[in-house]
Amino acid sequence: MLGSQILTRTGSWSSSDRCISSQRGNEQTPYYAERFTFTLSVDAEVTINLSSSRDTYLYLLSGHGTAGTVRAQNDDADSTTRDSRLSLDLEAGDYTAEATTQEARQAGSFTLTVATDISEAVPVTVRRLAESHDATVGELFSASFNYAPAAAQVSVQSVVPSGLSLTLDDRSGSAGMAGTPTLAGLYKVTLAFAQPGRTDTEEFTVSASCAEDHVQQSDRSCKPEPVCTIALGRVSSGTLGPKMGSWEDSCTLPEGRRGRSGTFYAKHYTFSLNLDAEVTIDLGSNDQDTYLFLLRGHGPDGTQVAKDDDSGPRFDSRLSNLSLAAGDYTISASTYSRMRTGDFKVTVKVVAPATTDLASSLKVTVKERLLVGFNVFPAGTAVPRLKQKKTPGLELKVKATDHVELDGESSLSVLATNAGEWTATMLLEQPGRTDEYEVTITAICPAMQAPSHTGDGQCVPVRPVPSGCTVSPLGGAATWWGSVYFEGPYTTYGASAAAACTSMSESGRRAAYWRFAVPAHQQPGGMPARVKLEVAKTPIIPVPLVPEAEAGYPTVTLWKYSAAGSQSMDRTVQRVASATSRQGAWHPALDVSLMSGDYLVEVAPTNSRIGLGRFGLKVLVPAPAKVHADVQKVGNTGLSGGGMSLAAFLDARGSLAKSASAERSDPSDPTSPTHPWLAFTADWCSVPSSWKIHLLQTIINSLSPVNAYLAHYIVQQPSFGGKTVPFYYACMRHDFNWRNLHRVKHFFGLDTPGVWNGQIRGEADERFKQDLIMLCRANQYGQPSLPDSWDWTLSQTNRNTCVRIANVFKVGVMTVAFGNINYSH
Repeated sequence: MLGSQILTRTGSWSSSDRCISSQRGNEQTPYYAERFTFTLSVDAEVTINLSSSRDTYLYLLSGHGTAGTVRAQNDDADSTTRDSRLSLDLEAGDYTAEATTQEARQAGSFTLTVATDISEAVPVTVRRLAESHDATVGELFSASFNYAPAAAQVSVQSVVPSGLSLTLDDRSGSAGMAGTPTLAGLYKVTLAFAQPGRTDTEEFTVSASCAEDHVQQSDRSCKPEPVCTIALGRVSSGTLGPKMGSWEDSCTLPEGRRGRSGTFYAKHYTFSLNLDAEVTIDLGSNDQDTYLFLLRGHGPDGTQVAKDDDSGPRFDSRLSNLSLAAGDYTISASTYSRMRTGDFKVTVKVVAPATTDLASSLKVTVKERLLVGFNVFPAGTAVPRLKQKKTPGLELKVKATDHVELDGESSLSVLATNAGEWTATMLLEQPGRTDEYEVTITAICPAMQAPSHTGDGQCVPVRPVPSGCTVSPLGGAATWWGSVYFEGPYTTYGASAAAACTSMSESGRRAAYWRFAVPAHQQPGGMPARVKLEVAKTPIIPVPLVPEAEAGYPTVTLWKYSAAGSQSMDRTVQRVASATSRQGAWHPALDVSLMSGDYLVEVAPTNSRIGLGRFGLKVLVPAPAKVHADVQKVGNTGLSGGGMSLAAFLDARGSLAKSASAERSDPSDPTSPTHPWLAFTADWCSVPSSWKIHLLQTIINSLSPVNAYLAHYIVQQPSFGGKTVPFYYACMRHDFNWRNLHRVKHFFGLDTPGVWNGQIRGEADERFKQDLIMLCRANQYGQPSLPDSWDWTLSQTNRNTCVRIANVFKVGVMTVAFGNINYSH
């Protein structure tokens, strides 16, 4: 509908039509209805009348159909009539008028009238036209839109500035326009909409830009962009270029790159490294003095990596052997002087580290050749060669190809003559670079063979420990040093002895076995440990009717022992040495030097018809000189104070904790990370207990009654003026010293077995006193710096008292006897 119009429709309500109201009633209580749709092209004032002999009811809904919202409704137009009327202003759009009745189930005829009264043209409304549009010079631009009223006539009124011509396709209510910009710029487009008696306008803009790789000129035309950045490509190893180029005024360095004002012409070359590599870049010219920059990323604005002026020939530039990570880079090739033109060339040489897919560790069996194929990267790397020409015990060969079908371009042949571990170094060579690749080769002995106990790597036969044998650790510990004595009856080997097992040295005889270990610290610098085995036999009570000449004698055999698992076949041995007693010589002995490892001692008779009696096995593993030197260093004895400080001693001990349950003979002392073979047990010999405190107090009173007031300081952590000083730190080292000094000197023959040595005790007591004094003087001026945990500082008076207590303690530990000491470990 447009303009002044009246639309009239007649209808009737009837139960036979079954058309009921969408707003009133339901199927059980129907209100008969008819619906009429109409469309407004423009906003307008609308009057709807519904008249009938029945009492009417009128609804107006948005849209075409019953789903729209109710915009208005009416029963009686006024008090004088039962007809309905709606008068309201409506915007342009679709509507539905529903004619029904006031009462349910009313039939009859009616008349519906819709009237509009538009006396003049309404303003044009434009939809779907954006305020701004983007376009590209030389490419078609198009746009479309809708407008109302549809009777308006649309045209392109103006396009400013020139450079864009638009054609219009008008389709009464909708229109399309298109055109190709010939110049870059921002265009203002004005559309005109004409109606009788009025004309409306609509404006929008079109921003036309130059196409990619084109640059806008001063006259708004577009020209191809000068090629200032050139891609050289991606490389792992090799040469890029030489690439020829020319300097021109269209390509420049970014402002400030040279650190000087002015314009410097430049060309930029991008490349990418697939791998970390060494890179050399040359920039040469016969026309100009060159200047070279290397930047991160692709583009002339990246961060600078390096630069050069004249490192190349004449006035050329060169960046040599740069170690660059894999990634993107840009070369800016410029000139030393401003605004210089001419020709040049750029060359990039890339040498990536060579590598190989050969495994870094290989395992081989002695005297069995291993052949393995491998490849080398990058391409162009020469066939690898071995850095070592000869390796004792190992035969290595590298070949470019091999007659055996292998997975690789090259092959490595490995043949080991001895057991052991080697490191083979292969040289991977390419022009300007040589890389090394290390391969660890481990050679193991064949089945039922093991490396010789001598440590020369030779594979020797081994045999399993007989099943049913019990292998006991000597002295109750598998790893120890010192002296161990074991005694047993010869009847152990009688034919009726069920617990006995078969001898490995005397065929058909019974035997007994013990195990011990030589720890690695017994061989500093490869020095072996000396082990002495002795078997003593008590007088024999001959078996009746067995001549003395036929009686059995003891034999002792030392075996290198390997316990790889719990099964008997996993426990194997190889013979080291043996000795047998003969008539009149009842003490077979072995005196051998052993490398670190596990060993088995076997005692067996030479004859099953032995007499009665007992045998004794004595094993002595003396400590080497290095252990003695370590005791002096850690305990700071015999070195004029040049050994470890007390703080360093506590660190070497591995723990500051005291163990009240620690036994004096306990071999599992606190582990030290640097000296695991030394005993660090705090066994309370010098730590005051209640009875020792009482005894020391008595001693102090008897020696010097004047100093009796010092007795209350005789505790593990005395307090001087509120500052607690841990005296038990010094007690720990005192325990360490007298225990280890006695052990080492005893086994070096400097002491009588089982007797306390006064010199050893004096050294330990004196260090105890010095350590106590050091604790008293902790953090004093001029004293060595201490860990943060040493946070006490005594005043002059309290320090003097503390030092006097140190002397009292020394007297105390000299006076109190230390008994019941077990040195077996």
